[in-house]
Amino acid sequence: MTKGAGSFAIIALAFILQLAVAPQLVFFGVTPNIVFVLVTTIALLQGQRQGAVIGFVTGLIFDLVGSGPIGVSALTFCVAGAIAGALRPSALAESWKLPMVIVMVSSFLAESLYAITLLLLGESLHIIPTLTDVVLPTAVYSGVIAAGIFPALAYFLRQDRPVQTFHRIGR
Repeated sequence: MTKGAGSFAIIALAFILQLAVAPQLVFFGVTPNIVFVLVTTIALLQGQRQGAVIGFVTGLIFDLVGSGPIGVSALTFCVAGAIAGALRPSALAESWKLPMVIVMVSSFLAESLYAITLLLLGESLHIIPTLTDVVLPTAVYSGVIAAGIFPALAYFLRQDRPVQTFHRIGR
């Protein structure tokens, strides 16, 4: 399976989980955005271009399935995927903690961008309660989910498998 096909298969599974399982996982009044977590995780593993493309396509599907304005999730997922993908070299050089933090910050920025875009489109939204009651808890929840998902996806999607053993030269 190619890198792109594997990514889209995982995203399809994420949509099923988002629709069937996520509504049962409400924590502090927030439903996890499993699809977003996977988009940013895939971007961290595959780079900026792949992150932006998968983010846009996935966000557009998310918009079409959801009840919000069409294009807002496509924009926020695309931007988040591109930014997370640009951080790929740093994220892969560290342990699982840095990708978790990147997903958390990406989620905070994407949810904030989503809220600001809704405000610009004329939605009545109270920004401070939205930030404290939705954006921040969603970001933390996304980071926790990423901590569990990132190692498995890294194993499945990385094309450059790590060297298993080292042999000394000249022995």
